[in-house]
Amino acid sequence: MPSVSPSVDGAVIDHVVDRAWLARGWLRLRWIAVGGAAGVVAAALGSGHVPPEAGPPLWGGVLGLAVFNALLWTRPAATLAATRGLGAQILGDAALLAWLLHHAGGLSNPFAPFFVFHAAAAGVLLPRAAAARASTLLAGIVGTLAALEATGTWPPGPLLEVTAIPSGATLAARGGALALTVLASGLLVSALVAALRRERTQVATEREQLQRVVDCMADAVLFVTPDGQIRLRNAAAAQLWPADAGPEPDLRQCHPPERWDALMALLARTEPLTVHPVLEVRGRHFEASWAHVLEPGGASRGVVMVARDITERVERQRSQMREERMATVGKLAAGLAHELNNPLGAISLFSQHALSSLAQRPDDPLVEHLGTVLRNADLCKGIVRDLLAYARQRPPARSDVCVADLLADTERTLRPRANARRIELRVEVDAGVPETVFGDPDQLRQVLVNLGLNAIEAFGAGRAGLVRLAASSDAGGVRFSVTDDGPGIEPEEQSRVFQAFHTSKSEGTGLGLTVAQDIVAAHGGHIALDSVLGVGSTFAFTVSPPVRLLGGGSAQ
Repeated sequence: MPSVSPSVDGAVIDHVVDRAWLARGWLRLRWIAVGGAAGVVAAALGSGHVPPEAGPPLWGGVLGLAVFNALLWTRPAATLAATRGLGAQILGDAALLAWLLHHAGGLSNPFAPFFVFHAAAAGVLLPRAAAARASTLLAGIVGTLAALEATGTWPPGPLLEVTAIPSGATLAARGGALALTVLASGLLVSALVAALRRERTQVATEREQLQRVVDCMADAVLFVTPDGQIRLRNAAAAQLWPADAGPEPDLRQCHPPERWDALMALLARTEPLTVHPVLEVRGRHFEASWAHVLEPGGASRGVVMVARDITERVERQRSQMREERMATVGKLAAGLAHELNNPLGAISLFSQHALSSLAQRPDDPLVEHLGTVLRNADLCKGIVRDLLAYARQRPPARSDVCVADLLADTERTLRPRANARRIELRVEVDAGVPETVFGDPDQLRQVLVNLGLNAIEAFGAGRAGLVRLAASSDAGGVRFSVTDDGPGIEPEEQSRVFQAFHTSKSEGTGLGLTVAQDIVAAHGGHIALDSVLGVGSTFAFTVSPPVRLLGGGSAQ
């Protein structure tokens, strides 16, 4: 919210008036005055209200006013709107008005009160001290003109319908009264405007103090009028708006058009609002509460919304739910492992014995049937193993892990599966990569193996391809990546690949990527996915290098 700093010391017109608009508007108003004065002079001369000999000086005054305005039109608006520029315009207009009035009846002319207008304009447009000086000079112009006319030094041009020129005393009295009126009007208006400016300054100061108070609040605070305009907001509320929102957004920037009418109806209600929605904005969660601001008569002035950032609470709740789910899965997995491992082991063992006894008869149909039994028994054992790995995750036991050894060990583990599927497996270590990282070697190997198996299996049966295990330098340590040139992942599937039990494969539990993500999170990072259909996929994560202490050891 912009700060407000009005000028009351005479430097420039204060913030209440747009200076450029004021300068051009005053010039346009003077052109209207030029046209009006020309019309009045023409009408007066044509109707015989003034003698013909008064025509040249009257037309000279109109021409002078036009030339004066034309010269001012070439000046910059900021110069004209400054205190000195405005003062010069007001006094110049008054001098030309005095000339026109003098040759059309003098101060007896009905247009003489226009001097009061100039004094009032000075009081409104100029700072108080400058307005007082301008009003005094205007009164001086009127007084001087009255003295010249009253003493006969510069007799006024007569109006023909006036039977006689007023006496000197009458002219002096009229001129003095008008001069005092001009001076009093200017001073009075100036005093009123100065008081108004002080009030505005005080209001602006109080508003700024209020803004500072609400800006100190950690919760987002908004005051919204019934038409959806934001009249007050604090710094924390900036988190609720899109990144491309303007400096003074309204509610249209964060609500779709089809919901606008319903929102306006909600803001117009005067009964208490009991809705406390949770808003998700750029990955953060905010719990909002609303309260109406009512007029003394009960009409709604708007709504105050307070939104509290509850992201940490939501994350704790999710973590708690995940821990509870893992505990349940752990109990289930332990029970399944106990109940199934023995019969599965027996099925696998006796199937192998039966296949051995049929080694001399490869064409026997029992060979195929027993192979199917053995494969499915191994699949069941793998499911139980994945459940146990998911449920029994332990904190990482960190130590210095050699990057080259970690990748070589992962390659040896994946090589048989890659060869069986005709997949080329390649290990790449960029120059300058730190020799070691700080992590749990078994867990990091498990992550790379899980990602490598997924990459190999992404090609499907009978399709050759390339899987790269790479290590490169990263600002946060060493970046490990597993890249394949397979079919890629559908965009709508990319947000679900890390969900537990979600899998697109006909065989599998959907826990491999979930376990990998949890392990990387326990190491203080996250797995990033970059996939393009028809091009391939890359899973990458970063592990920090060892932190060397002064004694030469690693921080544990």
